[in-house]
Amino acid sequence: MLFLHPNLDSLEIHHAYHGPDMRNPPDEASDTPLDYWRSPIFDADPGPKSTKLRLLHFYQSDISPQALTKLLSFPQNLQGFTLTHQDLMRSGQYENRQEVEVFVEALRQQKESLEILKLQGLKACIGGIRLYMFSCLQNLEIEVDLLFGRLLQGQESNPVAEGPEVDFDLENLLPPSLKQLTLRYRTINNPVALHRLEALASFVEEKPSMLPNMRYVRLIEEMLEDEIITISQEDIDAIQRRRLDVLDRLQVNGVDGEHKVQELSTEPWSPSLRELMSALGNG
Repeated sequence: MLFLHPNLDSLEIHHAYHGPDMRNPPDEASDTPLDYWRSPIFDADPGPKSTKLRLLHFYQSDISPQALTKLLSFPQNLQGFTLTHQDLMRSGQYENRQEVEVFVEALRQQKESLEILKLQGLKACIGGIRLYMFSCLQNLEIEVDLLFGRLLQGQESNPVAEGPEVDFDLENLLPPSLKQLTLRYRTINNPVALHRLEALASFVEEKPSMLPNMRYVRLIEEMLEDEIITISQEDIDAIQRRRLDVLDRLQVNGVDGEHKVQELSTEPWSPSLRELMSALGNG
C-alpha cells in the first residue's frame, strides 16, 4: 500500500497494471488464490485527501479509470501527474466515451492543485476532453487527438490541400492558467493534426483573453519505426509550410513555439527483458 504512505512526496512507477476491480481471476479454473488477482488499493479506505503525495508518474502502464479514481482520491494536493500507456503504438486505453468520462472525473479530483499533467498513448474519442476547470494547470503535454477528439468519418482532409475547415470547439477547452502546451501527434496523422493546430492558432488570435498566460507551444511529431508513409517531397514541403505558419501566427500573438520529431520504437521492451518474460511464460 505504497500509495498510502503518510509522508511520501513523489512516486514513479513503470509497467504497472491496475484493472477495474480484479475481483475475479481471468481463468475460472485457476488455482491461484483470489488475493493474487485483487489489488489491495480497492479495499483501502483511509478517506479522501489523506496523503501528502505531490507527484505521481505512471510510465508504460495500464491503469483502468476505476483504479485511477481510487488512486487520485488519496493525495491532498497532487501537483504533477503523468500517465503513458504501455502500448503507445496502439493507444489501447479508454476506448469509449464512458471510459474517457470516468478518466476525466478521476483527474478532476485534483483539479484545484494539479499544475503539471502529461498524458500519452490514450485512445481518443469524439469530443475530446475538457480541462478548463483545472484552475492551477500550467504545463500540459497531451496528444492532439485526445485533447481535440477524433474526427467523424469523412471529415479527414487531403494531407496537403487546404481543404474544408473543420470546426473545433475551443471554448472551455484549456484553462486560463496554462503557460506551456506540448502537443503530440503522429506523422501519419499530419493532415488532421494540421487542421487542429491551425484552429488553435486562430483561437489565440481571435480570443487572446481566453489563454492570457500561455507563452510556449511545443509540437512533437512522433515518427514510428517500420511505419510506411507514402508522400511526395512536394507534399512534405507543403506540410512544413503550414506548420511554420502556425508557429509564426502564435509568435505574433506572444506565444513562442518549436517543432520536434521524436522516433518511437514499436517494441516497448528491451531484448533482454523480452527474453526473460518469454522464459517466464509471460508473453
